[in-house]
Amino acid sequence: MIVKEILDHRGHVASLIQSDTNDPTVFHHILREDLDPMIKEARMLQEHLDPNSHWKPVAHIPAAVVQQMMVDGSWEDTTHLKRWLNDHDNQCFRIWQGRV
Repeated sequence: MIVKEILDHRGHVASLIQSDTNDPTVFHHILREDLDPMIKEARMLQEHLDPNSHWKPVAHIPAAVVQQMMVDGSWEDTTHLKRWLNDHDNQCFRIWQGRV
């Protein structure tokens, strides 16, 4: 039997731990996030972004992506982060549409 327990729930992000009673030594950490509000906010901010501002927010990055980058060490790698931000597949999270 699979058992899930919520560790934390903040806004649109839930952190769960999952285990199987057949093998109690194995646990899985699951991070779930409702991305629709984040994508809608990014679109709204795009429309109201001041193009003359010196300070421009670039994107909203999902918590699961940040967590994975921290685990694999790429969060500190600016080249990898820029590649993720400039990737066409991640365009829905972008606020400022210029190249990073």
